[in-house]
Amino acid sequence: GKEEKPGFPNLRFIYAGGSPLDPTVKRRVEKTFALSLNNGYGMTETGPTLCQTRPYAPLENCSVGPILPGIESALKSDYSDDSPKADEGELWVRGPNVMKGYFREPELTGAVKNDQGWINTGDVVHRDDQGNLTIIGRTKELIIRSGFNVFPPEVEAVINAHPGVSMSAVIGNIIEGDEEIVAFVKPMPNLGLTEEDLKQFLKDNLTAYKRPDKIFFLEDLPASPSGKILLSRLKEKAKNANSH
Repeated sequence: GKEEKPGFPNLRFIYAGGSPLDPTVKRRVEKTFALSLNNGYGMTETGPTLCQTRPYAPLENCSVGPILPGIESALKSDYSDDSPKADEGELWVRGPNVMKGYFREPELTGAVKNDQGWINTGDVVHRDDQGNLTIIGRTKELIIRSGFNVFPPEVEAVINAHPGVSMSAVIGNIIEGDEEIVAFVKPMPNLGLTEEDLKQFLKDNLTAYKRPDKIFFLEDLPASPSGKILLSRLKEKAKNANSH
C-alpha cells in the first residue's frame, strides 16, 4: 500500500512565502514533516503571486521557482541599467496581474511603474539556467559597507545556521563615512550561546566584509501580527546604541 508519513498522513504539500526562505528553516521544516517545502514569491501589487516552485519538481535550494506563465520579467543589473539577459539584478515584471496603480496616488504609482506597464518589485534576484529565481534581498535594505554590497538575508542565513540561534535579523546602520552591519539575534533557550561563540562561527563561515560589526542578543525580535520582523524598530535600537 501507499507509504504514510508518520504523524501527518494527510499532508500532501507545504509552502512558504512572505519573506526570503531561510535555508535552516527549510531543513528543519522538511525534516519535521518529511516533505519538500515549496516556496513562492509575489507582492500585493502583482495580484500577488509571481513565482512558485512546483510540487512535482521540488528544489533543494531556497529558490522561489520560475516566473508564472503569462508574466514577463526583466532584470536590471547594477539596479539601474536594463539588461534583460542578466542572471542577477533588480526584478521588473509586466502582465495582466499587475495593478493599474495606487488609489489616487499618481506620484507613488509613477515611482514603481513605468509607462510601458513594467513594475519594479524592489527585489534583487538571481536567475539560474532553468529560469528559477532566488531572492537575494531588497534594494532598499542593501548595506554598502566600505564599498562592498551586502544583502541582509545572506548574513542572516549564516547566523541562523548556528545551532544555538533561533532566528536573526540584520540591518545596516549609517555611521560617519560608512555603513555598519548590525545583527540582532534570538538565541535558542538554555544553550548558553555567547557572542564570542557566534563571532568565531561567522569568522569560519562568512567573508570578512559581510561579518556584523555589532551583535545584540534579544529574547524576541519585534514582529508584526503576521510575523514579519519590524526592521524600523531594530534600526532605532541600533541608532540608540550608537548615541550612548
